[in-house]
Amino acid sequence: MSDKHRLTIIFSMLSLTVLMLFFQNCSPSGGLFTNDSSHGLIINPPLVYASRDVNCGSQATNFFPNEIINVCIQNAGTAPRFCVSNNVDCSPNEAVSTASGWSASSGIWKKTYQTQLGSFLIKAVHTDDVSAIGQYNFMVAQ
Repeated sequence: MSDKHRLTIIFSMLSLTVLMLFFQNCSPSGGLFTNDSSHGLIINPPLVYASRDVNCGSQATNFFPNEIINVCIQNAGTAPRFCVSNNVDCSPNEAVSTASGWSASSGIWKKTYQTQLGSFLIKAVHTDDVSAIGQYNFMVAQ
């Protein structure tokens, strides 16, 4: 076999391999990057919770009036949308990256609240997938 034939065969094999990898990544069964996404959508919704800990180390559901409440959003991308409301429902339409008071550290978005009595709902939508929504309820009571 001549050098020309060898080079042609090697190039053909490499082209076929690249083509197969491309189609595998586009296949409905997952493909190359199946760890956390499927068909371009996020499988796991953002982790949203309230905490007494400023570092968001533990979740809490019941708070006292005038107690500091840390709202924490994890695994939600670089600019998730959020809402915090004492209504039955809220629409996450404000981005944490442009809202005042939010900071990010180690993949966790954090903001400190101090609020009145009542039941509250926190919702967050992933930056890259609007169908990936996390939510959490907490209460402020005497």
